[in-house]
Amino acid sequence: MKTSFRGYHLSRQNKMREEDERTRKQRQSYFKAETLSRKTHFSIDEVRSLQVMYAELIAMGKMDRLRFREVMYSTFDITDDVMLDRIFRVFDGNNDTLVDETEWVQGLSTLLRGTLEEYIGFCYFIYDINGDRLLGRDELFFCLKNCLIRSAGIEEDVEESIKDIVEIAMKKLDADKNGKISFSDFETAVKDDPLLLEACGPCLPPAKAVNDFLTTFTTTYKPPKISLRMILPKRTGLHTSRPGNQLHAGSAFHGSNSQRSSPVRKSPDRKSPGKH
Repeated sequence: MKTSFRGYHLSRQNKMREEDERTRKQRQSYFKAETLSRKTHFSIDEVRSLQVMYAELIAMGKMDRLRFREVMYSTFDITDDVMLDRIFRVFDGNNDTLVDETEWVQGLSTLLRGTLEEYIGFCYFIYDINGDRLLGRDELFFCLKNCLIRSAGIEEDVEESIKDIVEIAMKKLDADKNGKISFSDFETAVKDDPLLLEACGPCLPPAKAVNDFLTTFTTTYKPPKISLRMILPKRTGLHTSRPGNQLHAGSAFHGSNSQRSSPVRKSPDRKSPGKH
């Protein structure tokens, strides 16, 4: 009888410890969500929803580069391999090759609800491949190289067309004409004309993907009638390589009069970005 009572008592103690541990974790999660809500554009409830989402995503493994690419590809319709890798670098703020929960929430805050200033910093970091705070022609070429369709017999034409686009971008963004686009050059140009934000490559999700994602965890969410993210993907711009867009490189910027007959925009490659 004593043995039975002792076993019951121990079982009850273990259960209470487990409940206390769950309560402690819930409180920690709430306080963390409260802190993140003050640092991001999300409410506390939205942060907690993103925390749950993150936990589900890493249930089968940590959020490394490949898993992150899969999420961006399937959820936000970002299909360019170069941009997927660069976006991962933005999210991975501490450079430990993993995106943790805090980085996940903070990164999505900019990606989904960023201000123009935040988008400028985000996009410039994406394009600044070597991290020297200057965008050169080689970096622009690297970021834009997947924007045009490549097929047998026109490889050289594609290369030349990309070079033409790079020169157009340099002309629009290089304010002091020194062959490099500084952050100040980029910021000034984009604030003067926000349609130049993604002039060096598509690195932000289209408005529909943003709206679809936000509705999954924001019960009161309603797509805005007009916003920066709704305007950018629809512009007649340099690199709008979204499904259904058939722009030519020659129509890159308003006022461009390229004489070269350029290939049409590249359609998204539907293969999984994690399989190469």
